[in-house]
Formats: sequence, C-alpha cells, structure tokens
Amino acid sequence: MDKTTIRVSSANKKTYKATKFETRIYPGFPTDLQSAFGTLLTQANGISKIFETLFEGRFNYLNELENLGARIEVLNPHQAIII
Repeated sequence: MDKTTIRVSSANKKTYKATKFETRIYPGFPTDLQSAFGTLLTQANGISKIFETLFEGRFNYLNELENLGARIEVLNPHQAIII
C-alpha cells in the first residue's frame, strides 16, 4: 500500500485523522465521493472541513448524520465542519 491508497477498516479506526478537502472537476476530488468521505470523517479524531465547489445541496445527507449523533456545522451551502 502506498501513500495514495486509503484503506478503511475497523481495525485501523484509531488512526483516522481529521482532514480538509474540496471537490473539484477532474482530475480533482470527485464530488460524488464527498458524502462517503464526509460520513467517514465522522469517525476521525479532530475537526474536518469540507468545501463543495461544484454543487449546492450536496450537504443534505449531513442532517441525517446529525440525527444519528454526528457533530456537524454547515457554514454555508458550500462549506461544512465535521467534529
């Protein structure tokens, strides 16, 4: 496994670290993966920030994560913080 590979497993959950990322057009971070990574970041240690540059309304799933107990602040239609 190299530095560009992400492996998600309950065995390495303690090593999850908060991060900051923004979606971009190809070859940047795909907006379709933003919700999967946002969900994963609810398990990370620290404060993470997501910057959605392409679409408004992509943060709708965050309300459901809050209902499940996640600590999230939506700053505006393009930025959210996951604690």
